[in-house]
Amino acid sequence: MEITKYPFGYKFKNQFEKVEIIKFYSGVGIFHGIKEKKNYLIIDSGTLVDFLDSIKDKKTIDEIITVIKFDSIDEMKKYIGEKYGRDVEFSFRANSRES
Repeated sequence: MEITKYPFGYKFKNQFEKVEIIKFYSGVGIFHGIKEKKNYLIIDSGTLVDFLDSIKDKKTIDEIITVIKFDSIDEMKKYIGEKYGRDVEFSFRANSRES
């Protein structure tokens, strides 16, 4: 697993061959991205920026989008289940590609 943080406004959808939403809740979008046959989990908390102070919360704003690269789809599903609960895991698309 490899984690990278990006600032508000990062156009993550342009960086992947395919992006599908897994779940949206409380202003956070969770997406599944595929790039070069690798699976990525994208967590976009950008809608929360309106509630942050641009100076005091600069570090949070600069890291508001998290992209996690997984070695396998099973590793990604396990992470999702542990972090977000089984309801997210079960909404996962069956046509996801293996690494």
